[in-house]
Amino acid sequence: MTAFHQTFFESQIMVNASGYMPVLHDESEPAYFLTWTLFNRLNSQVTAFRDILRRTTGIKALRRSRVASGFFPGTLIPRDFRADICWWGGISYICGHDLINHVTPNVPVGVYVTDNRNPGGGEFVGPRGSRFRKLNLLDKDLIAIGALWGLGDLKPLRAEMHLSGGVEKVVENIHASAGGGILGAVTYTIKNLQYKDMAMDGGKVVPRKWSANVLRDFLCISSLPNLRPEQVAGQVNTSSTYEFRRAASCVACHAQVDPLAFTARNLTGILMGPGTKHVMSMRTIISKPVTQPSEVGLVEGGPDYHFGSRPPKGELFFNNWRNLPVRVPVQGLAQLGQAISEQDDFYLCAAKRYYRFFTGVDVNIRAVEANMRPLEREHFRNVVKAGLEVLKSTQSTERMIEFIFSTPAFKYSDFRSEVKIP
Repeated sequence: MTAFHQTFFESQIMVNASGYMPVLHDESEPAYFLTWTLFNRLNSQVTAFRDILRRTTGIKALRRSRVASGFFPGTLIPRDFRADICWWGGISYICGHDLINHVTPNVPVGVYVTDNRNPGGGEFVGPRGSRFRKLNLLDKDLIAIGALWGLGDLKPLRAEMHLSGGVEKVVENIHASAGGGILGAVTYTIKNLQYKDMAMDGGKVVPRKWSANVLRDFLCISSLPNLRPEQVAGQVNTSSTYEFRRAASCVACHAQVDPLAFTARNLTGILMGPGTKHVMSMRTIISKPVTQPSEVGLVEGGPDYHFGSRPPKGELFFNNWRNLPVRVPVQGLAQLGQAISEQDDFYLCAAKRYYRFFTGVDVNIRAVEANMRPLEREHFRNVVKAGLEVLKSTQSTERMIEFIFSTPAFKYSDFRSEVKIP
């Protein structure tokens, strides 16, 4: 089911070329949240579907194989191997004890690896007098490959950036969640945060790709704007510094996407040790501390370079499945996750996807029931019942699937030609 759950998300692949490493961050983690609710237990705790947007920690895959090197596919690293991820001349290596035997024979000339059997021992060095960088990790910290047999809590992982024998930079937990379950999971933000290395400025630079995908991934709002012109007419500012705030056609989208994006303003990419000669480019996403007061109104007159250090105030604003406005002020991803998980559309969106997976029928949850043909209406009612009467009421993915299995649409292959409307 994890492969199916991957389809819930618009962005699928991390930007590995920019230093986000699949040996440290599992691309499939957002899907694990959904698989976790299906089996309804993690560490013997009963889970609720809404918790995919309320968890405060990530989820780790438990797989049958040993840890594998993402840099050298198919090469398994023994369990007693202490791995260091090293960079030399812009090329990534995993180095440590028995490097040549276990990982790769292609070690550059002039690079030496000391014995790493002793706890804390081992160094990666270059030619005499050169600078070097390394990130100390144990093999158990790397992402495993192989058959998935379970899920567990993603444990904190401290990263130390070493430069010429000294600690240059530390991230206490490269897996730290920003809150809001999937919304604040490092892997989800890596995939969706387009401005990873730029300061959010409240004007041109805000995480709009992230917010647009939140609407699509969790509320099935795939076509923007979802708001009507009269709902945003008051936000048009013909004298704005920014062109997109001057025209009603632009404001229709920005009034919905921008306030939602403001809740993620504190998220930023961090490069572990940008170098002058040999660059160690392990990246992750962290949440910057709030050190500045809130802005007053929308940013105008030019970029606000302190925007990413201000309280992450924003708004969830959309028209729901009944075409009624929903407008909820929130601050940060934890509040945003709670606000989304309280909406009918959150459950209808999930039910729509499961219904399509098991029956092959794609239901438009925003269609007007009165305008539907009888067969369309029957499928629509099935999804509404699955989403609201079952999933939202019981918080059980399993029970929702059981209901879908009980429908004629699932049980009879010729249901479409024989449906009877009471």
